Amino acid sequence: NLHFPSVDLSSVSQAYKAVLQDITREISLAEIDLTSPNTGTHKLVLRSLHLRLEHQVSRCQHLQSSLALVRAQSSHAIAATREQHIAEISQLESLVFSSHELVRKQTRRYMEQMDKLVMSDTAIEQLISDIQKLTEEINVINKKCQLDDRNTVRVAAEDDKKL
Repeated sequence: NLHFPSVDLSSVSQAYKAVLQDITREISLAEIDLTSPNTGTHKLVLRSLHLRLEHQVSRCQHLQSSLALVRAQSSHAIAATREQHIAEISQLESLVFSSHELVRKQTRRYMEQMDKLVMSDTAIEQLISDIQKLTEEINVINKKCQLDDRNTVRVAAEDDKKL
């Protein structure tokens, strides 16, 4: 993860503004010195003024090159943050796609399992019904067959007609 704190860039920007204000103040003072009528030392004042202005020009150039460096770093931070964001979004989209795929597969498995369970339940229900019918038939046969005192089986007259 890249980390470019905006607070750092903000404080750097504040520092550059302070330097720029100081340069502006120095130039204003130089302009005041230039316009002040001093004939005796006018040449010396002009020379001093010229040196001060050259110094301020140098400060401006240093400030400009420093700001260009900071801007390049800021641009790099913006580009890197954008690339990181795009990569993270891509990963999240991939995870979402994978999750949807897993949900789809799990739903298909669930439906297949439910179909099997419903078929089993239907088969069991049919077996229970068949067993009940068979039990009823056995009970009917048992009623028709009775044991007498001599342990012989007596079949009802209706059964003789069927046989």
